[in-house]
Amino acid sequence: VQKFVLVDKAWPMCHAELRPHHINWDHIYGNRSSSSSSSSNAPSGMSNNTYFTTWPIPLHTSKQDIKQPATIRQLQKRFGASDNNNNGPVLILGVHLCGTLSIQAI
Repeated sequence: VQKFVLVDKAWPMCHAELRPHHINWDHIYGNRSSSSSSSSNAPSGMSNNTYFTTWPIPLHTSKQDIKQPATIRQLQKRFGASDNNNNGPVLILGVHLCGTLSIQAI
């Protein structure tokens, strides 16, 4: 597994200010209290002193509304095509699918 992409419409946009209605991503990208880290897999512009570097498989967030047909098409393009640098199979896991999201997952 190369990376996990956590998809939810409640994530803030990249580099945006965190607002009360957003999912807080401090546990993914936030700074750790310890200053020692030997990992170097942090995204560009991010220090190795963040939680991002502690996960064995990198976690990335993506603000997407999977109820929108255009979003589903974009996800299929991004993760479904074999010529887009995917080095293996893609697993899409739906967590906390309530209401119409469970129907979308099928």
